[in-house]
Amino acid sequence: MIDTASLLLGPLAGPECTRASRRGWLIWVRMLPAIAAGAVAFVALWIWWVRHQLNPYHQPLMELRIALMIVEGLLVSFSLILAPAVLAGSLAGEKERGSIGLLLTTRVNAAEIVLGRLAGRLSQVAMIEMAAVPGLLLIAAISGFDRASTMTLLVLPMAIALGGGGIALAASAMSRRGRDALLLVYLIDILFLLAPIAGAWGWRWASLVSPFLVLPEMVWREEVEPSLINAGIWAAMGVVGIVLASWRLRPACLSEGDEARSRKRLRRRGWVPPLDGRPMLWKELYIERVGTLGRAGRWIGGLLVLWLGLGSVILGGVAGWSYLSGADSDWFDEAVRLSSSMYGGSAIFIGFLIQWAIGLRAAVTISSERERGTWDALLTSPLEGGEIVRGKLWGSLYALRWLIGSALLAWTITLAMGGMFWPEYTEQLLGLALIGSFMSAVGVRTSLRSPTATRAMGVTIGIWFGALLLAMAIAWVVCLLVMLICVIGWLIAIQLGLTTFNARPWFPMSFRLGTDIVFYAQYLAATLLIVGETRLRFDRVAGRMTGGAAAVALDHLIHGKPMAPVRLDAKKATSPKMDEVARSE
Repeated sequence: MIDTASLLLGPLAGPECTRASRRGWLIWVRMLPAIAAGAVAFVALWIWWVRHQLNPYHQPLMELRIALMIVEGLLVSFSLILAPAVLAGSLAGEKERGSIGLLLTTRVNAAEIVLGRLAGRLSQVAMIEMAAVPGLLLIAAISGFDRASTMTLLVLPMAIALGGGGIALAASAMSRRGRDALLLVYLIDILFLLAPIAGAWGWRWASLVSPFLVLPEMVWREEVEPSLINAGIWAAMGVVGIVLASWRLRPACLSEGDEARSRKRLRRRGWVPPLDGRPMLWKELYIERVGTLGRAGRWIGGLLVLWLGLGSVILGGVAGWSYLSGADSDWFDEAVRLSSSMYGGSAIFIGFLIQWAIGLRAAVTISSERERGTWDALLTSPLEGGEIVRGKLWGSLYALRWLIGSALLAWTITLAMGGMFWPEYTEQLLGLALIGSFMSAVGVRTSLRSPTATRAMGVTIGIWFGALLLAMAIAWVVCLLVMLICVIGWLIAIQLGLTTFNARPWFPMSFRLGTDIVFYAQYLAATLLIVGETRLRFDRVAGRMTGGAAAVALDHLIHGKPMAPVRLDAKKATSPKMDEVARSE
């Protein structure tokens, strides 16, 4: 019997969905949105109860709408990140493995292949996001949302997943490697998130492209039209991507061999210093560089460096000339406004992009060694595991030095012009230093474990998102507990007559400073642990174990003890009864 999925999407949709649903990692990943949505709902209801005890006439509009904003933002973020991660390597990976030709010779056309992969991978995204739907519906029902608004909350993440998946399939069909497709799709996502920059130039329609800009109107004012328009735009992009992937899959695969033979290798020019006493670091700094991200990575990085560095210098020059020459202040005000919108208001997204770039570059460091066939030689080299890991870590940061430097320059000029404040500037610097180092360590670790570069890149971005949510939640919980302890101490002091209700409770620091300290301290500790564990894991993969008793105990705790040696003497290893059975046979 032909089911509905096979009738609409082709014969491959059913097997692809069945295979995708049996992945073991889905169980663990589904826990993240379920726990996050449940925790947000619990905190919102708890705050409502506490404030109701203090004021029986309190209306929980603020608590419920903030909770709804957080949960819906989580679903949208999952769609933006997970859909490209699971689909970017679906077709390009077949090219790398050399199995795409066999797939094209079966009795299915290109459209059925594309739709089958889309259905299978998006079913994984749907299973993950469905875990958060009960919490979303609970908050929406208590908030008094009508049926149309509630359905819009569910449709928007689905449309974004379809759009991101369609774009990823198109990039995967036309890319030679899965890593290039994934990098291209994430760049498009970042461009959509930077839509407020276009709004600064008067392009109001750009606000309808970014899903995070239409969420406040839907959550706070219950206006569903902008969200439906945004969902329609993303769904249309997904359909265009599916059509493009179906159209170009067969020609791109047939011309892949000719392109591979005719494509000339890019010659590296420039002075390279002689080999020093740190050969692995020398190799990563002067041989690898950004080549592991491919041509797309170099072009993308170059354009971003020009936009950040040259654009900020031009705006800073205009503002400085207007201020020093005493010319019309409109030039100065316009330069400050543009700098604030382009580099100050979008600083968090620029920081996210740099963190992603560091993690993606680090995620292919060891995978690229496997692709070139140099991984075995690296394992058997006399280099120690710590030296190899340090070289990979520093190489990932060094390869993006121009992008990091241009971002620092843009933020510094914006700060000097008054387009940023010191707390925001400091947070961005800490984010680049600590979260960037964390992503470098995570990328190297996932590259060591994952069999392909595309898998390592997807896992790295997933860990970035999960770590961000977990670190923020822990920071908030710790600071709320400290605040609760201070309030309880203040109430006890009032009961003892040490103070009065007119005196405010004492807190050691502001809530924002406390959350920042706890938040970035977690990244620092996690980076140190991951680097140490990666070195131990590398030594174990290479068949050697170094370090003291503490290092060996840590490796056994995480990965278990190595398998005991097996005796090869069959006569001594078998029992007399087994010998009699063997002789009788």
